[in-house]
Amino acid sequence: MISTPDKEQSNQLEQLNNEISITKKQLQARSEELEKEFSSWLDTRLQTLKDSHWKLPEIKRVEAHRQKLKIENDQTILASGENPANDTYEIELVPAGNLVAIRLDVLQHDSMTKNSLSRADSGNFVLTAFELYRLTPNANGKGERSRVPIANARATFEQGELKIKTTLDDNSRTGWAVYEGRIVDRPHAAIFTLQEPLSLRPEEHLLVVLKHESEHVRHNIGHFRITTSSDTGTTLDAIDPVFEAALLKEPSTRSKEENAMLAARHRQSDTAYTTIEQAIKTLEDKRKQVENAIPKVMVMADRPNPRETFLLTRGLYNQPAGPVSADVPASLPPIAPDIARDRLAMARWLVSNQ
Repeated sequence: MISTPDKEQSNQLEQLNNEISITKKQLQARSEELEKEFSSWLDTRLQTLKDSHWKLPEIKRVEAHRQKLKIENDQTILASGENPANDTYEIELVPAGNLVAIRLDVLQHDSMTKNSLSRADSGNFVLTAFELYRLTPNANGKGERSRVPIANARATFEQGELKIKTTLDDNSRTGWAVYEGRIVDRPHAAIFTLQEPLSLRPEEHLLVVLKHESEHVRHNIGHFRITTSSDTGTTLDAIDPVFEAALLKEPSTRSKEENAMLAARHRQSDTAYTTIEQAIKTLEDKRKQVENAIPKVMVMADRPNPRETFLLTRGLYNQPAGPVSADVPASLPPIAPDIARDRLAMARWLVSNQ
């Protein structure tokens, strides 16, 4: 197809291309300015995140029935050892203040399947139960458990019928999962809100129990973080697990993709940058409208190396005789010998004064 713009359309395209080029240079200049501010922006966002109502609790004990759980330097918890068919995790902690809600972040880790959330083939997990208990020391010095009722649960994503609320139904055939048709490649979060605010006495602790009892074996959470909140207005709207997980990492441990994502978020938070970006989109849309209005003409091109052609015996394609070449009938004026025998030569020969 060949575009055949008229003069007005050609002038419009030239003007729009010039404007787009100038505006893209402005965008590049603003991007370079933002690069100088990037480190400071990261520090500010990290402090904002740390100052949020989600607080890291004091973790007293972590234990899995079959795997090994380790508290990492960033207060995340990592599972290792043999990946069993099913497992139960216990995390004993002291909340930061009165407890209204508890948040579970399931995070990526390079020891999981393709940097996913678990060591299952898909990187998926199935959390069949999420339970909370108040631990009160008794006369024997052991913690006496009393169940803490949970009113509701919400998650950033749910896989089909594997809903977060089913972690509260005491049914091992249900649970929360996050598979999206590919290796799980992003973190997820869930919030569990208590029926009533919980205030622990100084000698009491909170026990968090995560159960993986699904028939989908070896779908155990591999890397996670628990935070608590005393805010009654907790919402999922402000939770961005992908952004938060990357932001909380040590800068030297962030992947290229995470650094690129953080830089993109920085640019998108800048009004000047997004205004210029929108101006480019508007100009490109106008250019597309002009281009779509230009008449198109269909053309055919010859192969750079013409296919060898044969005389066919009785027209049968599988019975070729001698090769033939393109030319005009010998009884008519010939095409000059220095001109290629192609469609253009044929067209010019047909309308030749000769």
